Amino acid sequence: MITGRNDVRYILDKAKEIGNFIIEKGELDKETIYEIRLAARRSLLRKMERTYSLEMKKQFYYNAGLYYELEGDMPNAIRMYEKYGNNERISSLIIANARKNPSVGNYYELKKYYLRLPESTIRQSVELMTGMSMLQSMLMNVEESERWYEELRAYALNQTGSLKKAAESRLTYLDIALPHRGSTSLIEIFKGVGMLLENKDIVLPEFSVTSNLPSMMNGGKDFCEWSKKDKELAKSIGSIVEIVLGKYGKGLVNLALAESYLEKGEDDYETSSYANKGKMQAEAGGKIEQCFVGNGILTWLYVLNNNAADGAELLDDFYKKAESAEATKLLPNIRAFKCRIQMYYGEIAEVMKWMQEAPKEEIDFNTMERFRYLTKVRGYLILGKLEKANGLLQRLLVYSEIMQRTYINIEAKVLLAITQYRMKNKDWKETLTQCLEQAKQYHFVRIISREGAPMWKLFESYKCQTKACPFLQQVMKETEKMARSYPSYLKEQTERINFNKNALEILKLQSEGLSITQISNETGMSVANIKYHCQQTYRKLGVNGKAAAVIEARKRNII
Repeated sequence: MITGRNDVRYILDKAKEIGNFIIEKGELDKETIYEIRLAARRSLLRKMERTYSLEMKKQFYYNAGLYYELEGDMPNAIRMYEKYGNNERISSLIIANARKNPSVGNYYELKKYYLRLPESTIRQSVELMTGMSMLQSMLMNVEESERWYEELRAYALNQTGSLKKAAESRLTYLDIALPHRGSTSLIEIFKGVGMLLENKDIVLPEFSVTSNLPSMMNGGKDFCEWSKKDKELAKSIGSIVEIVLGKYGKGLVNLALAESYLEKGEDDYETSSYANKGKMQAEAGGKIEQCFVGNGILTWLYVLNNNAADGAELLDDFYKKAESAEATKLLPNIRAFKCRIQMYYGEIAEVMKWMQEAPKEEIDFNTMERFRYLTKVRGYLILGKLEKANGLLQRLLVYSEIMQRTYINIEAKVLLAITQYRMKNKDWKETLTQCLEQAKQYHFVRIISREGAPMWKLFESYKCQTKACPFLQQVMKETEKMARSYPSYLKEQTERINFNKNALEILKLQSEGLSITQISNETGMSVANIKYHCQQTYRKLGVNGKAAAVIEARKRNII
C-alpha cells in the first residue's frame, strides 16, 4: 500500500532467502507480519533519505498515514502525516476524534496535538471546544475543563440555526459526560434531556456509560449514590435514561440493578437473573461494552461461589467475541480482569506475565487506565513491591477525590489498608475504619469481602463491635468465606524460585548474550534440551522471552 508495487511478496521472500535482516512475526487476519531488524531498518531509512525526492517521501508517509487511519490507529496515522507536514489531515483527524466519546476516542494518545492547537483555532470549532473540555477533565484539570465549557456556552449564545443547535447539543453532552462533575445532578438533567430529544431541539452524540470497564456503577462516572435508591430510580427514570443513551442504554437498567445487588451482597439468584436479562438486551441491539458488564457480574458470582476457574473461562469466551467484533479498546481490560481472577487460584506465572503489559504509572498517570492500575496494585502486593503499591494507591486516591469517584476511593483504601498492614504501618487500622464507614453508607459488602484472605488477616487483628452492626457481620462472614475458598489470594511471593543446575547455567549464559547454538557448543547439551529448559524458566519467571527472563532473574538476584 505504501509503495504501490505489486511484487512486494516476491521481494519479501527474496529478502528472507538472502539474509537474516527480516523475520516473520506471525499472522494476523490471514496476513503475514514481517519485521525488519533495527540495524537494517536504520540503514534502509538512510538509503531512502538519499534516494528519493521530497515529494516521493511525502507520498510514502501519506500512504502510511492512510494505512494506519484505515486500521483505526489514529496516533500512528497522525505521526506519519506529521512527518512531512500534512497539517490538513492532522487537523481533520483531531476534529474527528473530538466527535467521539472517551471510550472509543484517543484523547490521551493525541493530547500533545490538542494542547498544541492555538486557542483561536479551537474557538472556531464546536467539536474542538467539546474535545478540549473533555480532555482537560480527563487530565484532572477541572478549571481548564470548565473554562472550555464556558467558551462553548458563549459560542452557542452568539449563533443561530444549525450552529446554535450543534453547540447546545454538545453542551448537553458535556453536562452528562464530563468525568469530574459526578452523578448527583444527573437525574434532573436526564429528565430535561428526554424532553429536548423528543422535541428534536438537540441531537446528542453517543455516550459510554462504562468507559470499557466491566461496571456501570464505576464506569464513565461514579453512580454509588444512585445505588442507594436503585429500585426506585429504575422505575422512575430508567426508561428515560435508556432513551437518552440510545444503544448504550440497551440493558442498562437491568445491569445496573444486578451490579447494585452484587455489591450489596443481596440474593445471588436475583442478581444473576438481572445480569442475564440485561446482557441479552445488550446483545440484541445494544453495545458490546454493556455485555462486558453482564459478563463481569456473572464472573464475580462464579468467584464468590468458589468457582473462579469458570469465571476465567467465561472471560476467555467473551475475549474471543470482543476480538471478532473488533472492540479493541475492551481487550486490555478483559485481560486485566482475567488476571484478577487468576490471582484467586494462584496462577502466579500468568499474573507476572500480565504485569509486563500493565500500564506504566511512573511515565504518565492515565485516568482511563484506572481498572488496570487497581489490578496492578494487586500484582505489586503479590510480588512484595509494597512501596510501589503504596505509591500507585496514593495517586488513585488523589484521582478519586478530584473526580468524585466514591467507589474507587473505597477500593483504593481497602487495598491501602492491606499494604500498610504488610509494611507494618500502624495507620492500617485508621484506613480500614475509614473504608468500612464509607462502604457502610452504601451497604457495599463485596468491595471488602472480595479481598478475602489478606483482608481476613486484618479483621483478625481489628477490634470492632460486630454484634451491634448487621453490615459488619455480613462483611466479616463473607470475607471469611472468601479466605477459606481462596487461601493463596494475594499471597506475597517471597520464596525463591528453584532452578536445577542446567537451567541456571543456561540462564547465566543467556545473560552473557550467547545464543542457543552457542550454549549448546559451550555445555554439550542438545539444542532441544536447552529449548525445553528455556521454556520452563520463562514459565517460572512469568515472562515470554530471553531478554525479559534475564532482567527478571537479575531483579530477583537469581543471577
